[in-house]
Amino acid sequence: MSLTYLDPLMIKQPTGINNLSAVNLIANNATINSLSAINSYTNKIINDTSVFGNLTVTGSITALSGINFVQTLTTTTSSLSIVNVGNQIGLYVSQSPSVAPVASFVGNNTELLRVNNISPDTGKPVVIIAKSPTGLSLSADGTSNFKTTNIDIANIDIANIDTLNTSIYSVASLTSTNLYINKGIYLPTAGGSVYNNAAFFGNLTVFGSISALSGITTTNTFTNQTSSLSVVNTGTGPALYVSQLQHPNGIAIFSESNGNTILKINNSGYNLPAITVNGTISATSGTSNQWQTAYNVATEYQIASGTFVKNAAFNSYKTDVSNTTATFVNNAAFNSYKTDVSNVSGNWQTAYTWVSTNLANATFTSSVSAPSLSGTHYGDGSKLSGISTTLPSDIASDTAVGAITAGQVIAAGTTFQQFVQTLLSQVYYPTFSVPTASLGSSIGSVVESGTTGITLTVTLNRGSIVGKTVNGIWQSGTTQDYRSGAATLYIINGTNNGTNNALTSSAAIINDGTNSFTSSVTYGTGPQPVDSKGNNYSTPLASGSLTPSVNVTGARKYFYGTSASAVTNSAQVRALGSSTLNPSNGTTFTINIPSGAAYVIFAYPSTLRDVNSVKYVEGLNAEVKDVFTQTTVSVLGLNSYPGVNYKVYTYQPASPFSTTATYNVTI
Repeated sequence: MSLTYLDPLMIKQPTGINNLSAVNLIANNATINSLSAINSYTNKIINDTSVFGNLTVTGSITALSGINFVQTLTTTTSSLSIVNVGNQIGLYVSQSPSVAPVASFVGNNTELLRVNNISPDTGKPVVIIAKSPTGLSLSADGTSNFKTTNIDIANIDIANIDTLNTSIYSVASLTSTNLYINKGIYLPTAGGSVYNNAAFFGNLTVFGSISALSGITTTNTFTNQTSSLSVVNTGTGPALYVSQLQHPNGIAIFSESNGNTILKINNSGYNLPAITVNGTISATSGTSNQWQTAYNVATEYQIASGTFVKNAAFNSYKTDVSNTTATFVNNAAFNSYKTDVSNVSGNWQTAYTWVSTNLANATFTSSVSAPSLSGTHYGDGSKLSGISTTLPSDIASDTAVGAITAGQVIAAGTTFQQFVQTLLSQVYYPTFSVPTASLGSSIGSVVESGTTGITLTVTLNRGSIVGKTVNGIWQSGTTQDYRSGAATLYIINGTNNGTNNALTSSAAIINDGTNSFTSSVTYGTGPQPVDSKGNNYSTPLASGSLTPSVNVTGARKYFYGTSASAVTNSAQVRALGSSTLNPSNGTTFTINIPSGAAYVIFAYPSTLRDVNSVKYVEGLNAEVKDVFTQTTVSVLGLNSYPGVNYKVYTYQPASPFSTTATYNVTI
């Protein structure tokens, strides 16, 4: 059953209610005096309920937004167990500014741990831990014995430490913003880590090795006399990087124990060699002696004037020129040409000798006259009769032969040359794509109602003639030309825009629903298509026009977020932290609620259904939509565009949220 009271519910001094069972108990203000027992409920929702006596719950208490205790809470009958299944802090303790501590933990009447307040500043440590042989003790006598896995403290100041019991000192991880140690001590940590900044004002002795992941900086000269320095790089950067400020003393010096410098790397800008070596340089592919030999050779072959260097190839050319008295240099290619000319002239000489020898027996005529012929003749000059060199009539092929297809007609008057070309050479024809046009919007297709200003742009695709002969070969996929001519006139949204394809209208207003914009573009006559033989094919596309259009939808937004006060007007709704365009039934969104929020609010147009669901993520996705109240507010569009009614949902907890929360909303 359901027991529902819309008005305040008052139950006074019942002697006992042993079994009150209800599916839903809902009361706006319920005051219960001396209620001894409420044994069974299912799905309880009670708004602003006060219990002036004792409240006994045999099950568990779930508080979606927190539990507040006005007075001290004391329990002596059983333990307090906190099992956190969310991603927030398991136990959160907050204390108003006071000299009283934030928390105190007592065992067997002995205080083991105290957490002090930091405001006002009493001079006391933030954390006090009782002295224990196996615990952590920070006391006034200066001794510090601790054994733990991790220590995470904002600032540790360890001063005047005289003794340290290393036998019980074992730290796996020490995290501190600033760690100050004034005296030289040993830190025999068992594989642990020191995080953030640590300053050692005395000496630091490390029994293992030091690894610096981002670098080691020393402000004074670093000297090591006890052992060698080894750098083993396991990364991808340089193993050793040395940088020196501008100074003539150099970047690095490598010397023997007796002080003799072996290698010096100098800074630039001081007229010094980059590298100075005292001795020879040895390389796997050569030695410094080879460099000296190369230097000596270069010096030996240098002409005194310094203009030219002795070169074997150049000397060869010089010798050729010296040995040749003719105009041309002795050259293999030139000699080849000379031999060819010589051989040819010998052939001419042979021909001349033969003619001279046989001149007495030769008969020559001074001229030869061709007979005057007309028409078509045989080789002996006799005339052909009854044979035509062109087709006298059309001939239709009844079979496919070569490039001639079945049914193809060879026209009368076709010459033999033309017939052979038709037989052996295929003709290919282009294909066409028609011109198209589109109208584009600068503001997109869906915007908030009340948006002003738009730029409309017409894009003409002139189509194409596809198929072209390239280097004598027909390329069926190569574009030959446009199918249409260029644009000659644009009319956009009723405005004659000449040959400009874009129009901006600053006064345009996007209303609720569909807003249509129209245009037209006129194009000229297209080019003449040709086939693979270069002959005209089909006809040019005649001039014409296209009429593209575009629709822009004006829509409303939905708003959501948190507020310090209730929302009662359009400006307050639009001021909520988040908004998204064009909601519909089933739209989902997430409200991230910060700590301290006093109101949680979301709103959307009243044309949509009531809210379907509000899930409290940190509360195991509990359904909490019923804690919201619904009101109606008229909300304006963009730029004060006329308003429409919105459903506004508001939740005001009894006190502001003490921690962050997440609500997933489904319209």
